Amino acid sequence: MLSIISGDIRSFPRLSFTCHLQIILSQEKNIQQLNQLIESLQRQLLHCRGSNNTAHTTTVPATEVGEVEEHETIDDENR
Repeated sequence: MLSIISGDIRSFPRLSFTCHLQIILSQEKNIQQLNQLIESLQRQLLHCRGSNNTAHTTTVPATEVGEVEEHETIDDENR
């Protein structure tokens, strides 16, 4: 019985090392997946910002046109 216990004790550090190694490898895999997700989200954000800037660019002239028309209407009323 003592030899079984001492054998188990000797294999414990090796088992512990193997478990730690598996945990580390699993964490590295998770980190890689998170990095890929971050890159994907950054690309999506840049795309959205680009779309948003395009929307603002096309909207601003329309607003300016509306302001010009408003001034023309006021000028027409004063004549």
